Amino acid sequence: METKNSPKNPYRVELTFEHAIPGLGSVVSYTAKSIVGCETIARTQVLHLKQDITTTVRIFKNKSEYPSFNWTKVASYELRKSNGKLIQIL
Repeated sequence: METKNSPKNPYRVELTFEHAIPGLGSVVSYTAKSIVGCETIARTQVLHLKQDITTTVRIFKNKSEYPSFNWTKVASYELRKSNGKLIQIL
């Protein structure tokens, strides 16, 4: 039996901020077609924040057969925004 991953966006990135962001909250998530897409979303979203902040980035892949979901973590790291620049902490 051949398994099928989610045909549209098999990856999900979850951003957890060190404190709640007004109008946004403390956790947001987005879906993407690839790990690189998730990393790009994470960097873009953190850079657009008005304040310096540390954000935990977790990337998940759907390992289940579509339309079911079994999100498995495939990467985790921190991004720290300081003076408009990003520092990645493994």
